[in-house]
Amino acid sequence: MSNEEEALKAMAEGAVKGLSDSKIINNLLEPASVQLGRTLGTLTKTINVALAPVSAMVWGYEKISTWLVDRLEYKLKDVPVENIVSPKALIIGPSIEAIKFLGEDEELREMFAQLIASSLNKDNAHCVHPGFVEILKNLSSEDAKVLDFIYRKGYCPFIELSAKNINDPGVHVPIKYLFSILYEEIDNLQSGGHVSIINLVRLGLIESLDLTKIDKTDYEKIRNSYVYNEIIDMGVKAKNPYDAVEGFYELTSLGRSFCEMCLPA
Repeated sequence: MSNEEEALKAMAEGAVKGLSDSKIINNLLEPASVQLGRTLGTLTKTINVALAPVSAMVWGYEKISTWLVDRLEYKLKDVPVENIVSPKALIIGPSIEAIKFLGEDEELREMFAQLIASSLNKDNAHCVHPGFVEILKNLSSEDAKVLDFIYRKGYCPFIELSAKNINDPGVHVPIKYLFSILYEEIDNLQSGGHVSIINLVRLGLIESLDLTKIDKTDYEKIRNSYVYNEIIDMGVKAKNPYDAVEGFYELTSLGRSFCEMCLPA
């Protein structure tokens, strides 16, 4: 009979007799209970260690309030006092909640602060849409950098390479190259900005046009990039050369309104 079975038997007999020999039961259960305690203790410690950085990243209201007031004072320093209005709860509430989780993300924190500042300014409040909060919550810091680049420059050039599928000549496989121009313009950019471009298109902030900008130097930067030439060479070696079409991304009307309200001046 196992320790657990003996313990159950002892407890049942004790109940029938109106007594319980706790010493016997404790001795029988001790090996299992000690092991369980050790397991739970180890797991709890492991979880606490894993979550420790999160407690530092999640800001409390007091920290948010101190930081936000300081940033708003700076952003609104040139706005007449009579132009300061109360922000809509639909803007300020979700924004503060989002800032709570952005302790290590300066770019997005600044964009939320700018959005709140815009909603406090009577001249801009009517242009601040509640949907801007949700758009911001769907951006990464890298998305913010790419969007800021397109907003400041006015466009983002790309070259689309397409080649026929050898197995099915009627099918074209398009490949877009945005990497070179963004890599040169934005520091510490991951994945060449390609994922950010896809997300910004998904959110309706930018759109692509198959036209060529007058400034050809940007396209030359792409053509001189290592990755671009590797793909071109692969097509030549496979006797299936790529066709190249120049184009650029630019802001949509929604994207421009969003940037004007959310990007720091």
